[in-house]
Amino acid sequence: MAFPIIYPAVSGPGRLLEICSFRRSSIPESRVPPSFLYDEIFNGITAKSSQFPISRQTLSGRKTSKEERDITVLIADWTSAQEKDIFEPGPEYQGIKPAFGELVDAENPTFACHHIILPGLAVTPEAGRYVAEFFSVSGLQQGEFARKLREHVESLVTDAMPIFFHAAPSRENAEVVVAVSGWKSGVNADAYMAGVSKKFQEAVKSICTEVVGYQADMKKWEASQ
Repeated sequence: MAFPIIYPAVSGPGRLLEICSFRRSSIPESRVPPSFLYDEIFNGITAKSSQFPISRQTLSGRKTSKEERDITVLIADWTSAQEKDIFEPGPEYQGIKPAFGELVDAENPTFACHHIILPGLAVTPEAGRYVAEFFSVSGLQQGEFARKLREHVESLVTDAMPIFFHAAPSRENAEVVVAVSGWKSGVNADAYMAGVSKKFQEAVKSICTEVVGYQADMKKWEASQ
C-alpha cells in the first residue's frame, strides 16, 4: 500500500487525525488578560468535545511565523473515520459549531481543514514543534510520490529524525497528501524545513504541483486550562 506512511511504525488502534487552521477573530475584550474571552470560548468548546465518545485528544496552538501568529492550529484525534461520520451529524457535535464560529475571523478566516486516516498510535505524540505540509499530487502520481516520500523519511539522518512523521491523502481532497511531523525543538524543525524538506520538494516538483507548509507550537489541551 502506498499510503499511509507512518514513522515510527507501531501497532495500535489507529485514529482519524483532523488538522485545521484559521485566523483568530477579534472578540470584544471586556476582561483582563486580553485573550480571556477567546480562551474562555475555546476552553468551553474543547471541554465539551473532549467528552464526545469519539474524542481522544486535542492539541492547540499557533503558527510560529511572525506574519501568521494570529493563525490558530488545532489537531484533534478521533477514534475512527467511520465513528466520526456517524457522530458528527448529531446534536452534540452540531451544538458546538455556533460557538466555534465566534473564534474565526469572519472577514478573513483563511480556514483550512483536513482529515487523514492513520493506523498505529491512538493519539498524536507530543513534540517541541509541529510541522504540517500539504502536497498537491494527482491520484495517478501518488504511488510514485509515496515511494519518494517514504525514501525521504527513511533517509533522514539520526540527529535530524523527527519524533514522528505521518502522511496520508486528505479525506476532503484525495489529491492533497497531508504530512504531519513532530520535532524535538524549533531548531530541529527549522533545519528540516530549510534543508531536507526543500531538497525533497525539488526532487518531486515534476509530480507535485504545489506545496504548502508551516510550523506550529502546540500543546495538549487539559481540562484544568
